[in-house]
Amino acid sequence: MIRNYYISIAIAALLGIAACAVPANMITLCPDVVTNLERISMILLLASIPLALKLFQKKTEMISPDISEEEHYNISLHWANVRIWIVASALYVNEALFAVTKNSSMIFCCLIAAIVLVFFCRYKKR
Repeated sequence: MIRNYYISIAIAALLGIAACAVPANMITLCPDVVTNLERISMILLLASIPLALKLFQKKTEMISPDISEEEHYNISLHWANVRIWIVASALYVNEALFAVTKNSSMIFCCLIAAIVLVFFCRYKKR
């Protein structure tokens, strides 16, 4: 379903707007906590993007050439949706952490995940 792609982008945009609307001094965190949240965020990002892209590639390569065109399309579409939601969930977590910490490194993590979501997780007709 192509709408999952657009829904994930819309949710990311709304979360980004909400994250920017949270006042910077609303939540005060210890610097050690912020550092640990940054590490967790970056590990999540660095793990989820290659995982999502590689998982999609492997699962679509494993599709048997003997199946019908429609079945092939349905399997590819399922794994494309899985890829989108893995990358989108990393984006959502980073946006939530930015809302809490207001740390600039979270913005860069969000930007990386958004670029991957928009440019590498699009549906392509073959």
